[in-house]
Amino acid sequence: MAADIGAIGWNWRGTILDSMGLVWPAALEYGSPNAIIAGESPEYVMLYADRFTLREFRARDDLYARYEPIARFSAFGLTDLAPRLEDVDVDWSQDYLIYRRR
Repeated sequence: MAADIGAIGWNWRGTILDSMGLVWPAALEYGSPNAIIAGESPEYVMLYADRFTLREFRARDDLYARYEPIARFSAFGLTDLAPRLEDVDVDWSQDYLIYRRR
């Protein structure tokens, strides 16, 4: 599942669950990335590394415990896979965390 399909869709050969609904309209029926994760249990999850998105994901212990962070793609060169909420942008930026289902 990816919130920004362009970030990985160019080279990815598997199925991408586009949480914005641009190429996977079913995403709009779920209403949130957490609902998609709970309903579809994707093998990998790519989330924006912004305060709201990470706070919501971490608040769902039932989901967060099922995934481990494995990579970070940041236009700013940030590498921390478990950043504190205070250390990520409040708004969207080109900063993504990738999680793998355990």
